[in-house]
Amino acid sequence: GKAAAAPQQAGKAAAAPPQPPASAGPSPCEVEAAAEAAEAAAAELCKAREEHSREAAELRVAVENLERERDFYFGKLREVEVLCQTKEASSPLGEKETVTVAEARDSRDIAQIYETVTVAEARSETRAGGREARDSR
Repeated sequence: GKAAAAPQQAGKAAAAPPQPPASAGPSPCEVEAAAEAAEAAAAELCKAREEHSREAAELRVAVENLERERDFYFGKLREVEVLCQTKEASSPLGEKETVTVAEARDSRDIAQIYETVTVAEARSETRAGGREARDSR
């Protein structure tokens, strides 16, 4: 009897229909929804990247302008130093001479430097005003 029972159990197992796997994967609707979400996220990232690139370009221009302005004022400072050294060298026995602002303004060289600085300040204020108008848009 036991040998005959085993083949009957084996036959019952073989006769049962195959079951589909527990997880057959996402449905086509789920795949489409995931693809749309990925496309939307990619578009958002591209938009953010473009904005960051634009900001970086604006910052590069600002840095270049600041470096130019720095170099301009360092140049003017150097001119003042040279004028002071020249005045020091021309005084008798190398005595240091204190020059008041009023006296310095009377000097043609110093006046020219002030005039140049004033023109540069007006230009930078004009540029800054243009930037403020652009930024307020």
